[in-house]
Amino acid sequence: MAGIPKEAEHHNGTATTTPSEITFSGQARTIMIQNTEVSAANELLVSFDGGSSFKALRRLAAFSIDLGVPSIWVKSSAGTVAYEAVVTT
Repeated sequence: MAGIPKEAEHHNGTATTTPSEITFSGQARTIMIQNTEVSAANELLVSFDGGSSFKALRRLAAFSIDLGVPSIWVKSSAGTVAYEAVVTT
C-alpha cells in the first residue's frame, strides 16, 4: 500500500557533549525522539540539518516530526543524556 511506512526502527543511546550521528536504514518519514533521562537536568540537543542547528529537549520531553532525512545528530548540553528515537522509513 502506498503511504504506509515499510518499517519502524528503535535507536536507544546516551548522548555526550560531542555530537554523534544516528543513521537510519533509509530516508525517515516520521521521527520521534525523547530525552529519557530521569535524574539529570541536562538537555538533549537534536539536529535535523546535519549538525548546523539543534533543538533542545528537556528531561523526559519528546518531539516528533515528519521529515525525509537519512540521519539526525544528537548531543548533550552537559554530561550525558539517555535518549530513545523511533523512526519510520
